[in-house]
Amino acid sequence: GYTVAADGLKLEMSQMASTMMACPEQLMTQEGQLLGTLGAVTGYSVADGVLTLTAPDGKTIRARR
Repeated sequence: GYTVAADGLKLEMSQMASTMMACPEQLMTQEGQLLGTLGAVTGYSVADGVLTLTAPDGKTIRARR
C-alpha cells in the first residue's frame, strides 16, 4: 500500500511483501537493496512517462511502462 500526502508531494509505502525464493546471492542482494530503497521512499515525480521514487538519502528508483 501507499499514502500520498495532502500536498501531493510526499509518498509513504507500507505493508510490502516479497517471496523467500532462493536465488543466486547477487540477485538476493539486489532485491534487498531495491526493497530497502522502496521502503524508504518519501517523494515521487512523473515526467516524460517515467515514475521516479526518491528516498531521503538521495537513492532513486525509476520505472517506465
